[in-house]
Amino acid sequence: MENSFLKRYADLLVQYCLRFKTVDVPSKIIVYSVPRECALLKPFLELSIIDAGYTALDKDRIEDRLSEPVLFIGLHGDNFPGDLYSHEMLKPQYFQKAHVVLSPFPTEGRAKLAGMALTNYVREFEKIYFLNQKNPIAAWEKRLAEIIELREKLNRLEIERVEVVAPSIHLKMEFGPNKKWLGASGRNLPSSEVFTSPDWRTVEGEIKFNVPMNKYGYSIKNIHCIFENGIVTKYTCDNDKDQLDKILGQSNMLKVGEFSLTDKKLSEITKYMATSILDENLGGEHGNMHLALGTSYKNAYPNFDTKLSAVELEKIGFNQAGDHIDFMNTENKEVTAWSKKKGKLLLYKHGEFQI
Repeated sequence: MENSFLKRYADLLVQYCLRFKTVDVPSKIIVYSVPRECALLKPFLELSIIDAGYTALDKDRIEDRLSEPVLFIGLHGDNFPGDLYSHEMLKPQYFQKAHVVLSPFPTEGRAKLAGMALTNYVREFEKIYFLNQKNPIAAWEKRLAEIIELREKLNRLEIERVEVVAPSIHLKMEFGPNKKWLGASGRNLPSSEVFTSPDWRTVEGEIKFNVPMNKYGYSIKNIHCIFENGIVTKYTCDNDKDQLDKILGQSNMLKVGEFSLTDKKLSEITKYMATSILDENLGGEHGNMHLALGTSYKNAYPNFDTKLSAVELEKIGFNQAGDHIDFMNTENKEVTAWSKKKGKLLLYKHGEFQI
């Protein structure tokens, strides 16, 4: 892997973290996490942090609970069991104390899963991250502004429920009153999706996820789920069923925590990349929809408070689980919505929002 790519990628991670931070951080520290399979980037990331005027601190050298707000850059590698996975930084004790940027790294293992040579995989990264442009951070400013505009249009519609129809999908769900759409938070890089957390109790129907689910070192293909009264009552897959049983056997993992759509005009990702942070933002020919099974996004609720009790969360249909795992579908689909402001409307078709 060329040093020029590693430097440009490290510089972008640091600039992105500083430009789009959502938490006031008075300290001049950037904490980073670099799994062993991403070690090539570590010296470049440390140098980029120092060049930005900050102290670089390896996450392995901080205590379990942060004593002061920090910026945090977490690299996502091959995600094998035992590897550090940075979503732990989104636990409640960190939520108000860190601005977290999560991003994958182009490893040989991911390239192989995606069916590409590493050189071609890195070339896709350069396109996806605007690293082939003169000013990548300016390109990201423009992209996030476009996503925020879309997000606010959706919120003004006050969508109450949706129905999704595609060759292998017929799914209905309700959002409940006052639910917010989220996106462009400056936490994931890249980020093209808009999403919310439905009332898990209302999800009905079936869906086949035609993008492999990559988690814990496994790549599980063609997962098919049937929902009844908000619960996955039956699921099948083409391989590693025992591992899928373990994943979905965790507490409350048979309930939906997220509904997401990506407009293909807002994503440079056109190929399967074998890592969820990229694949959940797939644009391509038909865009993509994904559901996450597991924990809901509490900040999709007005006046979000990290101290909401388990009983209060249950009342609004927010799931609390042991994980949050994304499952993607890239078929051509129609999403019909029922809006408090506009009534019934076509929300999404041919990979693009119709609003």
